[in-house]
Amino acid sequence: MTLHMVEMHLDAKALLDMLRRKNLLRDDDEDLGYGVHAWLREAFGSIAPQPWRLWAAQGRPLRLLGYSHHPAEELRQALREFASPSLAAVVPDPEHNIQSKILPKWEKGRRLGFEVLTVPLGRKSSSRVEKDAYLMALDRGQPSSRDEVYRAWLLRQMGQGVRIYRLELAGFRLLKTYRRRHGPANGKPTFHRLTRPQALFRGELEVADPISFENLLAKGVGRHKAFGYGMLLLRPPRS
Repeated sequence: MTLHMVEMHLDAKALLDMLRRKNLLRDDDEDLGYGVHAWLREAFGSIAPQPWRLWAAQGRPLRLLGYSHHPAEELRQALREFASPSLAAVVPDPEHNIQSKILPKWEKGRRLGFEVLTVPLGRKSSSRVEKDAYLMALDRGQPSSRDEVYRAWLLRQMGQGVRIYRLELAGFRLLKTYRRRHGPANGKPTFHRLTRPQALFRGELEVADPISFENLLAKGVGRHKAFGYGMLLLRPPRS
């Protein structure tokens, strides 16, 4: 199937108003990923872009980039025909604020720069609970640095479709976020707090297998791709 890059510009006030009415947002949440995920799924259903990434600049509309097998016109049509008014208000001018382009077919041996925002997590074998990959390495008695652990984690996630020639951990922070619990107590929604590592990687790769590479773009890297992580952004390599 043809893979598209989708770009959307969102009205931040309309998005936040809608999320608050639906009790999907806390004021002290440091991440909009859960709320944007909820909006995408309600507004577009099964054709919502994923993976995706969100950029927020003060005083400007929110900007979302994502990958999808559905072009902009299908997304606009879904919004016009099926979205409720509060969902549609998040993109008040879909003709101009939902755009897409077909991604090229990358040939074997093509060298590309890349950037990807991730949450480097693993699952504990006993409980299957998610945990910071760095803390899991410490639990195993592996005294590596956070940088080393995260870079090794990313190499495993990238798979066999690429060869990595340069890789750097370009940004890191511990992010406080909330998730709404299923089955609210006493009829009121409740939230549980999560603290997760957020790691930004930059580097250069070579396409080793074009089909596997396209699948990697469409699938995304790592966990929580529905919440704004794992979109592999491409750029020209260093000269």
